[in-house]
Amino acid sequence: MLTNVSSEPATPEYMVVLLAPQTQSAWWVVQAANRQEIELIPLGTFEAPEGKALEFWTKADDWQAPVSLGLVESGQPVRMRLDELPPLEDNQLFELTIEDETGSATGLPTGPIAFIGRAVEI
Repeated sequence: MLTNVSSEPATPEYMVVLLAPQTQSAWWVVQAANRQEIELIPLGTFEAPEGKALEFWTKADDWQAPVSLGLVESGQPVRMRLDELPPLEDNQLFELTIEDETGSATGLPTGPIAFIGRAVEI
């Protein structure tokens, strides 16, 4: 017996709009169809300064420090699993900072915040 398998994307459980702090304009969206996988979707193209890169971070309210989710290429969507982290939660902070092209040497954000937002359960 054949069954139809929907190729429709799953409805997001969480969404984050990452804004540029200076202009409050939206540049990225984070969608989570479940609490262990997220997708970072660019809304435009941001060029990091020469020798710099965007690094993606997250921090829940009760965590002591933000955790790096890795370097991000401008204009490129990224899908990632959060296997090493606790499940995503409402109001969780997400940000992209401008770091050296190899990423933060300290394991914490050191550069200026380029884009920032908080998760909303939908």
